[in-house]
Amino acid sequence: MLQGKTGLIDLRSVNGTVKVDSTTGPVTLENVNGTVSVRNTTGPIKFSGSLSNGENWFRTITGTIDLALTGTSDLTVEAYSRLGRVTCIPELADARYERGQYMGRIGSGTGKLIAETKTGSITIRQ
Repeated sequence: MLQGKTGLIDLRSVNGTVKVDSTTGPVTLENVNGTVSVRNTTGPIKFSGSLSNGENWFRTITGTIDLALTGTSDLTVEAYSRLGRVTCIPELADARYERGQYMGRIGSGTGKLIAETKTGSITIRQ
């Protein structure tokens, strides 16, 4: 587990289980492959890589979440934003959107991806 109070957390080229707990500042995870859990109080979260078929989540109270998924993913997606937009490119299979909650599936939906922000937008790209 990687923890930080203030400042940038920047992790690159990591495989396996990644857990990040940050208070203030941006979190950037690039070329990460595995099961990922990120909690940030204030600041954006940026991720690129492959997520496992386990439970993966990205949470921030204030900040954007930008997820660029590479490789083949099999995930059920739940994305929530109170004051912001949720965008998925391309559109998810079986997509439903209502009142800041966006749900759908990538591939067969074996694993889980949860992205949540109270103030900020979420972008999920494949």
